[in-house]
Amino acid sequence: MSTLSEKVTADLQAAGATPDLVKAARMSIEQNMPKITYTLAVKFLGWATLLLIAGAITSLLIHKSASEALWTAVGAGLGGLAGIFTGKS
Repeated sequence: MSTLSEKVTADLQAAGATPDLVKAARMSIEQNMPKITYTLAVKFLGWATLLLIAGAITSLLIHKSASEALWTAVGAGLGGLAGIFTGKS
């Protein structure tokens, strides 16, 4: 699996960018977007989504219903996780 900087480097080379520009772009990406960014995003969004799901299930068990806003938040969390993994690959 190639990294974002490798993909950008390949795109810039294909577009005819100078080697200095390609190197500068790659260094900028690697310095400003550390690998831990994805890990933190997945962990945060994953835990938040799990808590929302737990809240929705608890609400269903206690009140026999859950609000539309709660289900919307659960869907947004799942969609966000899907977007992270789709964007990463």
